[in-house]
Amino acid sequence: MLFRSKESMELLGEIKLAAPGGLATDKTGKLFAVSGQSVVTIVDGKVAPLVTSHLDKPTGLAIDAQGKIYVADRGTHQVKVFAAAGAFDHAVGAAGGRPLPGKWLPGGMRDPSGIAIDPQGRLWVAEETMYPKRFSVWAADGSLVTDFIDRKSTR
Repeated sequence: MLFRSKESMELLGEIKLAAPGGLATDKTGKLFAVSGQSVVTIVDGKVAPLVTSHLDKPTGLAIDAQGKIYVADRGTHQVKVFAAAGAFDHAVGAAGGRPLPGKWLPGGMRDPSGIAIDPQGRLWVAEETMYPKRFSVWAADGSLVTDFIDRKSTR
């Protein structure tokens, strides 16, 4: 990761991360990043591990207003939720996800990737799968609120 001045684009520093993934900031401006199978914080050019367990193939990252850390985990087809200090809290979505062929499981995800927390504290998940294209919305307790499916992407 390269850090540059937003005014001059001058190179300010570089940080090496193992298999870098999603980035997010909390309300104080602290930077969080996916690095390999973990989540790290980056403060004053120093990397510190924060979440080091319960992740298989982390990709997307989001932080809610209370500082909880949400990580899209493509390995388990879930979004994992951690306390601000890094302790595992709970998983969102059915364990093992939604199968490619077979019965539709609304509470399951397939390859969650991009995630965000809206102003109401709901988790939005974009699944990175070809068919069907799906966005799902989840309550803070992990229950499915609704989903949006691109009918043109279904066969």
